[in-house]
Amino acid sequence: MGGYYGTIHVRTEDRDAVRSAVESVLSERTGRFLIAPPIDGWVTVYPEHNGQDQAISEALAAKLPGKALIHCLVHDDDIFAYWLFDGGRAVDTYNSCPGYFGDPNPPPRGGNARALAHLLLDPAKVNDLQSLLDADRFTFELERQDQFAALLGLPNTAYAYEYLQDGETDGVRQWKRFVHVPDLAQEKVTRRAAAAKVRAELKQLQRDGILLEDELAEKSSNKRFFKTPVWAIDPAGPTAVRSWQECMATAGAGAVWQRLAAPDWGAEPWDFPGLGQARSLQFSPTGSRLAAYAGNPSRVGIWDVREKRQLAEKQFSGPVTAMSFSPDESWLFVVVQNYPPPTQLHRIGLRPGLEDAVLADELLHFQAVIPHPHGRLLALADNYGILLVVDVASMQIINQAWIKEANSPLPEVVRDAIVGDAMGKALDEFKNHVSKEQLDQYRLQSARHFLPKETISHGNFSPDGEWLFCGTNGGLRALNWDDVLRCPNMTPVSVRLSADAQLAHHNGRGGIALEHRLVYGVVYDALRGRVLFSGLEGKICFLELNDGRTGDLLTVPARASLIQLALTPDRLALVATAHQFDFESNRPIPSHFQVWSYPALCRTAGLEY
Repeated sequence: MGGYYGTIHVRTEDRDAVRSAVESVLSERTGRFLIAPPIDGWVTVYPEHNGQDQAISEALAAKLPGKALIHCLVHDDDIFAYWLFDGGRAVDTYNSCPGYFGDPNPPPRGGNARALAHLLLDPAKVNDLQSLLDADRFTFELERQDQFAALLGLPNTAYAYEYLQDGETDGVRQWKRFVHVPDLAQEKVTRRAAAAKVRAELKQLQRDGILLEDELAEKSSNKRFFKTPVWAIDPAGPTAVRSWQECMATAGAGAVWQRLAAPDWGAEPWDFPGLGQARSLQFSPTGSRLAAYAGNPSRVGIWDVREKRQLAEKQFSGPVTAMSFSPDESWLFVVVQNYPPPTQLHRIGLRPGLEDAVLADELLHFQAVIPHPHGRLLALADNYGILLVVDVASMQIINQAWIKEANSPLPEVVRDAIVGDAMGKALDEFKNHVSKEQLDQYRLQSARHFLPKETISHGNFSPDGEWLFCGTNGGLRALNWDDVLRCPNMTPVSVRLSADAQLAHHNGRGGIALEHRLVYGVVYDALRGRVLFSGLEGKICFLELNDGRTGDLLTVPARASLIQLALTPDRLALVATAHQFDFESNRPIPSHFQVWSYPALCRTAGLEY
């Protein structure tokens, strides 16, 4: 993805006049702006949404009829465009790639250097400017804008509102003198008060014995990012093993590992030779083995935990995206995503005499691997939302099923008509450009993609293997495993019990409203027959198997999303990674590593522990 930059330059030394015009525009519409001080005869305005809206410069030009304005725009690094206004109207326009958006009647490229001659630093370079505008397409059109700005003396063009607000201010001339319209003072007060309220709520939860541990991520060595908590539950403890990992760390980088255990959950050093950086780690069911993949995402290390020695290191052809031990610890299953496909499921033998094997598929893209407790079968979820059953011995897919979506925004007949019409048109067009084999492959992929299904992200089996609990983009779905096995191939499987996730509302860039029901974590309390799940809604919710009752176990302060969740084997604690998402900003937000008292949460929610 390329860069998006939009700046409006007003030829004046009078920032107050520009600010008054911006405020007048703001009175007629919603918006946010940064305004620079006069620099080299220009006052620069940075509208929100990366300054991509031409209507803003048109409105400002109308408010400033006595000033010359130039609106410069770079779109995805593929287009450089400008609009020159004088006397309140556009007198020259330019677009380096007028047919970029597929307009059947694209406007001319434009660009009249003589219209800009009076604004050039050196009017004698008008031909240089024209040559720049007429030049072939740049690999990165920001380079054309940079040269354009240099000829006219336009300051700080390689920036945009969102980048500046997110702290990307290195090299910005006179940044400390920029002003924001509207004034953000009250917003800052409100934001600080909200943050103080959240801190107070967390401290109260700690005093009440509900929140046992809450640690906030520190900045990484790259100051644009925070460290990431990587952790796993060691069932032999039961304890949590954790490290705060550097963002974009190299394979050879070191890491500090810690062990946290009840009752105080304080962190103690955990010396485990050779582990280093890890993007993900997982203990085997008894805690005797540990698997991790680290700075090199295509390599998995396997260790004997008790002897603290590495047993094996496996190198794969692509990035590892998921792994899981078999219940009897005979196998490690590893999902590898190759680009281009095939996607691979590797079976790695952990005992003498066991042979490695691989299942590869050009069409499927495995997301999660969930071994059945009896050890003979695996459940796999792919990113099309399909649930696959794999025979471990043969490494063959023996069935495929899917979960029908429960909250479709369209009636099924309308959705099918839209999808069918779109697919027909797409296939008619593609058949003229691809081979028959490629067309057949696309048809198969589309058939899987457009099924009215919920996407499965996570899953757990009950210890007896009777239930498969799936976290989807709709909520929690409890499936009977026999139903999955008997389900006709590629048909929807019956959902025995269900709990919808609460709809999470977020504001995205450009005023877009985002709504999600994504489930990130699923755990099972076998003693009480209770499934716990968490997601974007900022809660831990429950589903009781014996009576189908659902409800909230915990509402997280500030409704932070719990993007990783685990129940310790002794049932004393829920361990989680909490993260507050801000879809309006690129500004990094630190994650929390948290430990919650499960008995206290049950007591507070009125549930039997």
